[in-house]
Amino acid sequence: MGVTRQYSGTLGKVANCQMGVSLGYATVDAAIPLDFALYVPEECLHDPARCELAGIPPAARTHRTK
Repeated sequence: MGVTRQYSGTLGKVANCQMGVSLGYATVDAAIPLDFALYVPEECLHDPARCELAGIPPAARTHRTK
């Protein structure tokens, strides 16, 4: 779910890929991941069959920007 043509900063170009969005806390001594989520593009959320297959509940099928 979420594989579409989109810009990837890691690749430096547009490609078929998935994007993860993360939140972390870093200090001089350590880095701690706090949260991670798969970014689901808006066009994927318009396909109820794909969302059902991926296990995305109806209440969570709202588009959020990265």
